[in-house]
Amino acid sequence: MRGFKSKNKTSFVWILFNSLAIFFAVLLICAFIATFVNPAKFVWFAYLGLLFPFLFVINILFAVFLLFNLKKAVIIPLLAIVLNWGNIQNMVQFKNPEFTESEKRIRVLSYNVNLFDHYGHISSIRGQTQDEILDFLLQESPDIIAFQEFREDLRDMQITRFLANNLELRYSSISRVNNRMSFGNVIFSRFPIIHDSLIRFEDSRNMIVFADIVAHGDTIRVFNFHLESIGFQVDDDLFYQELMSSPTETSDIRKGVGRMISRMNRAYVRRAEQAKILAQLIADSPYRTIAAGDLNDIPVSFAYRQISRNMNDAFRRRGFGLGTSYAGIYPSFRIDYIFFSEGFSCENFTTIRVRHSDHFPITADLKIEEL
Repeated sequence: MRGFKSKNKTSFVWILFNSLAIFFAVLLICAFIATFVNPAKFVWFAYLGLLFPFLFVINILFAVFLLFNLKKAVIIPLLAIVLNWGNIQNMVQFKNPEFTESEKRIRVLSYNVNLFDHYGHISSIRGQTQDEILDFLLQESPDIIAFQEFREDLRDMQITRFLANNLELRYSSISRVNNRMSFGNVIFSRFPIIHDSLIRFEDSRNMIVFADIVAHGDTIRVFNFHLESIGFQVDDDLFYQELMSSPTETSDIRKGVGRMISRMNRAYVRRAEQAKILAQLIADSPYRTIAAGDLNDIPVSFAYRQISRNMNDAFRRRGFGLGTSYAGIYPSFRIDYIFFSEGFSCENFTTIRVRHSDHFPITADLKIEEL
């Protein structure tokens, strides 16, 4: 009788374990499906994409344990892992630079500069962060810069003059709020800009700027995009920090989480539509194309898939590690990107971990190939 009970107990444990393995495998498969599902139709799929790294690791652990114990159920997490192999390559890479002799190389730098710390979140000394960013740019010496959350007083144009005089970035496409202030997305270029355009999204402060640039005898189109931000406010930041550091009342948790989820839902829906607009603009480009900017979403997302399905991701070609580009208080992965079309090859991609903003700058060395 005792042996029978022990056998039943063991069987129950394995049934429970297999059930959990199936449950997490299904969640991982749903995370894969999330990249195809427009959040406007079903927003909750987007959160599975956000949880992808954790779901992937959990499935790896289940697969290893089941394989070690020679259980047939191992095929279920293995199937989910294989299905998501492309997504894991979007998240993690171990590529090395590969430079070749070429005069047709372009170094592209994308950087959300968070208004050059105008409100003093990083430094209490006014103008210090801006000076540090400009010194950093001198070291990197990019040929094209795509700034997001750029801010400049047009009465002195200190940044524009610095970039022109010190980096030979004499051409720019600037989105102006009025005759006194430039704000938003800006492209600076060492090469002549022959045409530019600004696309503002409806009911949003986010935007796309593109410029047609003559570089090394070829005309290329460069997009600088900044898609919908979640828009967490000061009360959200305080709630999150308190939640992470000390016990919080259940009612306060419910209220705070509900408020943050509401903001995230709205951002997911808007960002999906904006990504579709950007993807169409890229598809309509008559030239070789580079698209750089702040997607505000991770690679396992509907927004990322809209753009990457017809473009090459520089990180996938030459990135190393996780490529985490958000440097704020919230957990994050890679949300800033440099994409390029056919007609380019990527020789290097780097995420540069300097803390002058709530984003890290990213660079890609692209070579114009013969068509």
